[in-house]
Amino acid sequence: MLEKYLNSSAILPRLKATLKEEVLAEIANSISANFKELSAAEITKALKDREQIDSTAIEGGVAIPHAKLEGLTKVIVSVARSASGIDFSSHDKKPTSLFFVILAPFNGAAEHIKLLARLAKILTVGDIKVKLLEAKNTEEIYNLLIDADKKLDE
Repeated sequence: MLEKYLNSSAILPRLKATLKEEVLAEIANSISANFKELSAAEITKALKDREQIDSTAIEGGVAIPHAKLEGLTKVIVSVARSASGIDFSSHDKKPTSLFFVILAPFNGAAEHIKLLARLAKILTVGDIKVKLLEAKNTEEIYNLLIDADKKLDE
């Protein structure tokens, strides 16, 4: 399932950002560079608006920022990683190192929810979080996620 939404060009193995707002902007810039129909400002605003409701940082160093965007025709997933971790207002009060951004069309609520649930399950496969943090490059991160996703269907 994840392979349908995640493109290796949407993976940031080394975030430069050190603050929550900077993380959202850096990921938004990356997405807009790969999907020209989306503006970084629009993505950043949608993600910040969602964060105002409640932090999307769960526990265990993971956050899943997500938003719905006007004019988007398909779901997009981006993955980013911070070596040092960032204060993302997580529920366990620990730094967040792995970010999985989901952008969905306004009419894609069901798909959006399924993908959120699928990501949550993927993150429980073996020691995937440790492997993602230790991965050497974008390709390795991509392959780890796709392999973990496929294991859920075995």
